[in-house]
Amino acid sequence: MLVLLVAVLLAGIGVGRPPAVRSTVYREAIVAPPGPSVLSTLLLPQDPVAQAVAALTAPGLLVGGWRGQPVPGLAATWRAEDGGRRYAFTLRPGARWSTGRPVTMGDVAFTLRVLQSPRLADQGSTSAWTGVRLVVSGPRGGAFVLPGPSAAFPVAAEAPVLPFRPYGGRPGRYLLAAEAPAGPPPPAAGPFVVARDGVGAVWLHRNPWARPRPRLGSVVLVREAGPSAARTALRRGWVDGWLAATPTGLGQLPPGLRAHRLTSFAFVAILLNERAQPLGDIRLRRALAAVVNRAALVRQALGGLGVPQVGPIPVSIGWAQPRPGTLPPVVPAAAQLAADGWVATRPGAVRTRGGRPLRLRLTVPDLPPLPAVAATLRRQFRAAGVALTVQLVPQGTLVASVLQPGHFQMALVGFDNGPDPDVRAFWHSGLPSSRSLDFSGGPPDPVLNRDLDVAATTPTRSVRAALYGQVARLLALDAPAIFLYTPVAVYLQRSAVRTPPLPSVGDPAARFWAVARWRIG
Repeated sequence: MLVLLVAVLLAGIGVGRPPAVRSTVYREAIVAPPGPSVLSTLLLPQDPVAQAVAALTAPGLLVGGWRGQPVPGLAATWRAEDGGRRYAFTLRPGARWSTGRPVTMGDVAFTLRVLQSPRLADQGSTSAWTGVRLVVSGPRGGAFVLPGPSAAFPVAAEAPVLPFRPYGGRPGRYLLAAEAPAGPPPPAAGPFVVARDGVGAVWLHRNPWARPRPRLGSVVLVREAGPSAARTALRRGWVDGWLAATPTGLGQLPPGLRAHRLTSFAFVAILLNERAQPLGDIRLRRALAAVVNRAALVRQALGGLGVPQVGPIPVSIGWAQPRPGTLPPVVPAAAQLAADGWVATRPGAVRTRGGRPLRLRLTVPDLPPLPAVAATLRRQFRAAGVALTVQLVPQGTLVASVLQPGHFQMALVGFDNGPDPDVRAFWHSGLPSSRSLDFSGGPPDPVLNRDLDVAATTPTRSVRAALYGQVARLLALDAPAIFLYTPVAVYLQRSAVRTPPLPSVGDPAARFWAVARWRIG
């Protein structure tokens, strides 16, 4: 009997379901391949399991707050100095690792070395740390000195602080250890610590040194093969919560669930390659932008999991939205296409100019829900007389094989630059091609570049908001991209789960903002 019981428990933990819930165990379904896996957002920033584990175990000096703006995490104080060229902070008294050792400036210094390591795979997410120096002023005090002013640097300070002791202060040891999922988990400074990473689930236990002390004793992140499996697990009571990010997850749900909408800091847009004809024609680019019906796109392709967006900043960042009347008026697409010489010989026909049909190719990463978005866009463009061919490519090849070499006409791409964006890397025309989305092939735009530079460096939010409005207008006039929507996720929970109000905006990890106060029953 004992052997049988152990076998059943191992089957539930390692391959199938965790054992039945106890009053202090919270179970969440996450769509992810079987584990163990690399539980590091520095190595796998887009991995949903790594995101959840980091939010529960690895706070930064700052963490994403109620409205998405950074608030003190392991830092007790944080202030900008010298016009945003220097950020001084002190560590929170009593902050300890799960081993009982205090969090020190040595840990902060080690983290900075890891973030600046050339061996770190995702250099894009750590570019804010290039050239940054740490000046230690005491056992718990220090300052980051930047090579130039940055208003968005506090967002970078949400990067998890790493313990230097298990790795001897050597970044290489951390990178090697993090790449070995079977190795022991490192100490944690958050409310929970990883107890075990199995095939079917990651088990996290309460950090005994966490303050405030979490009400939950454990959190189990259950890996599911797909949205259907996650939905079934929620419907049958095998899990207590699930973050649904695509429409396929919202059908056939049991009654009585509580749904929390979480508007992201990401945006989805169509990039237009002006070097690929006929998109060098600015009138054609403006006409194509007018074709898109964003409200219908969100309704039909996303099942409402999005908010229409017309400017370069996600709508979740309300202070940076262009004011009414800032953007140029929209002229109907049919009139613009006809004025540019693209005519249809009969209703429903593909438009032509000089005998050449208006046929375009849209490159799309094979990552849901983008293929469904592309299918809806294809129908909208076809109704306007534009033949759109959709080309699916593996998600991991999009940047290196498609965007950077410019091997596309149009590309459907999602971006996430956080709650306080520095969007120079997106639209600045003076950056190297590997760091910019400028596909004009022409001379730099000095006005646009100036506005982008000032908006990224000035500490005054009202000035930045005005500049972002001007950036939105300039991009609307030139039409290097068609902005589509800001993604929305829905966090579903059983009614027995008691949580404080969850954030309405933020990245997916924002759902764990106040997890120490969660309870069941």
